[in-house]
Amino acid sequence: MAAKRKNKNTADTRTQKGREEQPLTFSPRSVVAIVILCVFCTRNLQDMSVMVAYNSDRSTLFGNATLEGDESWEEGPDRRATAAPGMSKERAKHTSREIDYIPLEDLVQTSKFDPHMCPNGTFFINSTFANQTLPPRKIPRIVHISGKRPCLTGAFRSSLKNWELEGHSFLFHDDPAVDRLLTKFWPEFPHLQLIQECLISGAAKTDLWRYLVLYEYGGIYSDMDSAPGPRFTTDAAIQPDDDAYIVVEGGGFPAQYFIAASPKHPLMFYAVHRVYLRLFDVNNVLRQRIPVVTGPGALKTAAIDFMKDEKFGYPEEGLYNDTGGRQVRVWGTRATNNEFIVRNAVRSRYKRNGWAAMDQKPYRAIGSQVDEATREWLLQSCRDVLFNISQTRNFQY
Repeated sequence: MAAKRKNKNTADTRTQKGREEQPLTFSPRSVVAIVILCVFCTRNLQDMSVMVAYNSDRSTLFGNATLEGDESWEEGPDRRATAAPGMSKERAKHTSREIDYIPLEDLVQTSKFDPHMCPNGTFFINSTFANQTLPPRKIPRIVHISGKRPCLTGAFRSSLKNWELEGHSFLFHDDPAVDRLLTKFWPEFPHLQLIQECLISGAAKTDLWRYLVLYEYGGIYSDMDSAPGPRFTTDAAIQPDDDAYIVVEGGGFPAQYFIAASPKHPLMFYAVHRVYLRLFDVNNVLRQRIPVVTGPGALKTAAIDFMKDEKFGYPEEGLYNDTGGRQVRVWGTRATNNEFIVRNAVRSRYKRNGWAAMDQKPYRAIGSQVDEATREWLLQSCRDVLFNISQTRNFQY
């Protein structure tokens, strides 16, 4: 018996060795399946690496859900829906995650707006792209304007014609184009979508957007009711080596109704992050002071960050260099700013009627336009709003 058992064990060992020595082979179908699986995994890992590049604890931007299993950010969009009933439609705009660079030609055509949709009493205004025949310069020859829709009253259209400068592209960004840029994934600004829960007006959204569009593409931003002054196109014109160009407004601080900058300028980077910080500190979202939180107040502090000097909150005319070799040129004083950029190029009586005709509501009216449940929700601090959103699990929008 012992001999038989030994012989059997020896035979089993030989069989096993024989199997181990056989080369590993795959059928053609198996090879194809493995290749497809590898491609799929590689693409998904690349997407996930972008998502978590600035989120080392693997949490999503909208709460503590990880990127694993049922808690994946691709699953369960209810986690990203605001708990404020009246804000649910706005929340849906923040769930997009474009990652790649968006060409300007594509961006301004996001809505594919039909000119025939303009209300009576308004005129369609089209974006135009200029042939770059002039000498190159650091600040691109692009003028960025934003509005709810590309339909303007006669007074606003006449004012904006002043921005049709020689050799400059003129781009009108309507609400869908603005939203598309704000909902894009930005590695430099990983909490951009989250912080928008505390932006309650179109004015505040446009404040943030203007810093972002100049950071990404560079060029000139102007409010819809501002226009170039007589010196802007003569002795104070943007020079080829100008890296950023700002004017001083009536309060003595950098104006926000007009900004010009080269792409990726640190002043715009600091401005976006200053909006973050000021929004996080808002104690009452509904009653926030927009000019202080997202408007000139944020840009003023960003200018101080850029120059590392408190005095730059109220700069004098001149060319300034930061410690990294980037520049800002400042023009104007409290008394002479209109010589460079005309702040109110549209007269008040035309402006009041024009805002109504173009359906652009003043930010001060926001409080009266929300339902009671949303109003109660927005009377909280921004931090409380964001915390409560992070706890929302089953809200449907």
